Amino acid sequence: MAKRVERVRRGTDGRARVERVSPIRWTAAKQREFLAMLADTANVSRSARSVGMSDQSAYALRRRDAGFRQAWLEALSEGFDKLEMMLLERAMTGTPKEHLTASGGVAVTTEFSERLALNLLAQHRAAVQRARQEEGRTVIAKANLSAVLTVDAEQVRADLIAKLELMGLRLSGRDSRPGEVADGGSVPPDAA
Repeated sequence: MAKRVERVRRGTDGRARVERVSPIRWTAAKQREFLAMLADTANVSRSARSVGMSDQSAYALRRRDAGFRQAWLEALSEGFDKLEMMLLERAMTGTPKEHLTASGGVAVTTEFSERLALNLLAQHRAAVQRARQEEGRTVIAKANLSAVLTVDAEQVRADLIAKLELMGLRLSGRDSRPGEVADGGSVPPDAA
């Protein structure tokens, strides 16, 4: 059972008060060590034990502290990435197994887990498909952007000047094409 710790504090009324203090607290140093272990192992219980805390207190801290919760997610993600890389290497290179030979010696063989390889392959296939879809959206967006950006600035300027000149002529009444009146309205075909 944990030792009961008390401390004396001065109350708001100036009188001394005795309050119970939990002997075990999540200090900033314990949080950093916990998160480092979590990033290495992706194991909450082991990480909590490594700093002398319970996994229940770690979960409680995660619920209370948004900053710790975010750091937890990042550390756990890093831990799972490491675990995935370790399993991927194991699937590709195999696992050494020692066997006793008939003569009493030890022989080492390499065993490959098809189940592990197939599971990793399925996960990576889904991740690659998501990445390709995302990349496809990015390529389309870049193509659309480059189409907008490759417009010839001189041509745009010339088109704008020509349109402004035409608008000026129309407003002044000097541009009356067949089928149009000087104010820009249309004339019925039989009236022209």
